Parts: sequence; C-alpha cells; structure tokens
Amino acid sequence: MSMSNIAAVNPVPIRSHRRFTVRLTVFLVLVLGAVLGAIYLIAGFKDVDRRRDERGEYSVVDLKSLGFFELDVFRGKLDDIPAKWRALDGQRVLLTGQWYPIDEQGPAFTRFQLVYSITNCCFNGPPRAQERVFVFLPRGVSAELPGGGALINVLGTLKVQIKRDATGKISGVYTMDAERITPA
Repeated sequence: MSMSNIAAVNPVPIRSHRRFTVRLTVFLVLVLGAVLGAIYLIAGFKDVDRRRDERGEYSVVDLKSLGFFELDVFRGKLDDIPAKWRALDGQRVLLTGQWYPIDEQGPAFTRFQLVYSITNCCFNGPPRAQERVFVFLPRGVSAELPGGGALINVLGTLKVQIKRDATGKISGVYTMDAERITPA
C-alpha cells in the first residue's frame, strides 16, 4: 500500500494555530469587555466627582447613573434609592443632560425636566421616575434654553424624595433648585 492511499483512507484534519489564536483572542476580549462593563456599572465609577467653585464644593454627578436602579412605582420607598444617591439630598450638584418643558410654553422657562438623553432614555415611552430631575428656577427668574436637544449643565441643590401622584404612583424622585444653567 502506498503512502497516498493511507492518507486518503484516514484523513487527518490540519488545524491552523493562527485561526485558533484569533478566535480565542476575540472571545477573550469580548468576555473581558463584558466583565469589565459589569464591574463599571456595579461599582459606579465616575458617578460622583467632587469639585469646587466660587460658592464652595459641589458634586459633578452622572445623570445616567443617577437613574440606573429599579424602583417599583407603586410600592417603592426612599430606602429603595441607592444610599450614594440619597446622600446627595440637600447637596450642590452639577448635572449635564437634555431638557424638556414640564408644562410651560417657551421661550423662557421657570421649570423643566432634565434627562441624560431624550432619545436614549425615552425611546420606549416617558422616562422612569428615577431617570429625570425636575428643575426649578428661583422665584421671578426664567431662562431661555437652547432647543434642538442641546445639552445643558445645571448647577443647583438636589433634593432626593419620593413624590407620588393622586393615584399613589411615584411621579418623581429628584428635584433641583437651580443656581446656574450653561450650555454643555
């Protein structure tokens, strides 16, 4: 029997080590990315950054992280809000997000809602109670806000409290008394 007949009868697949290495590398990168992403979300890196201005200290807070928790809209209570967010009650904070009116007509507003992204948080309906901040300007003050989904920075005092509507459903978690509004 010749050598060529043996190979034909009993073929052995030849695997490329390079192909296996590329697949393994891609797999490991994806798994590592998922694990690191989960750790980032759980640990809340960069959720709150302390800064100082002419009036003292304030916290730069990631608006998306502020609403990243589950809350039962009928049975939810203050203790269901993560402690790191409850600790911001009464603190000066800076939030960056997109605004939309509560019930006023422009061009000048005395109150509005702030969300991290109108298109991303509100694609499946209105934002959840914990995903928005109701912003109020001081009495007698109004602001002309940029249109077109422009991002704004809002600096003010954050209040963390459960607000319910007439049906008992949670309608809001965060309110803010604004000091300053600037383009982001």
